[in-house]
Amino acid sequence: MQARYYPDMVLVPGGTFEMGCKKGSGQECPDYERLHTVSLDSFWMARTETTVWQYFLYTKTSKGKKQPRGTGDEPVAFASWFDAVEYANWVSKQLGKEEAIDHKGEVYQVTLRSPGYRLPTEAEWEYAAKGGRQNQGFVYSGSKVLDSVGWYDGNSDLETHLIAKKDPNELGLYDMSGNLWEWCWDWSVKEYYRNSPRKNPPGPNSGTLRVLRGGSWGYSQKEASCFHRDKDIPSGRGQDYGFRLARAAGVE
Repeated sequence: MQARYYPDMVLVPGGTFEMGCKKGSGQECPDYERLHTVSLDSFWMARTETTVWQYFLYTKTSKGKKQPRGTGDEPVAFASWFDAVEYANWVSKQLGKEEAIDHKGEVYQVTLRSPGYRLPTEAEWEYAAKGGRQNQGFVYSGSKVLDSVGWYDGNSDLETHLIAKKDPNELGLYDMSGNLWEWCWDWSVKEYYRNSPRKNPPGPNSGTLRVLRGGSWGYSQKEASCFHRDKDIPSGRGQDYGFRLARAAGVE
């Protein structure tokens, strides 16, 4: 049951990395993607984007939740940020872990060192996409050639694809470049990189938009880079919006 209906988590050993866009990468490097050094504790990251199978079990056992579109091993799409965090708390409860996310109305707070499931921070997402300690400096997650690791507008036929049909990155994570945009925990604030904490940055305290990462089947190679930043309102449900879960390591 767990292998199919709950996330398969990969340990991402902590470390220090250069977050943001490196000049000479062949990509434009706007100031809001400026390079800066970040250190992270170890954490767990889902091997794939959350699938229709996984999300279906949640909707089937949760009152008032709409069943997902698509087939079992497709990543679940049309997911809002709110959908993602509510699903994360449900998984925590199903697996007997303390919930990492607390909310009153639309005010959400996360305990990053909780053993419960949650969305990755933007820093965790980029560190994992770049391969963590095994980072080889690729623009895309696992390769310098996007076609080998991701679905984008040049190879996708403009549709969602089954998970894990391209090569994984150095950590064994799939589809972090392309297929679906992935929600992160953080509010999106352009200037955050200028003065963000260098150790386990939790993201801005407030905002109106939440971070999306990784590009999708409907976007170009540029958006699929490990460092490209995008955003939307947390209630946004794009046809190419999905997510994967994370949780802290060493706090089980």
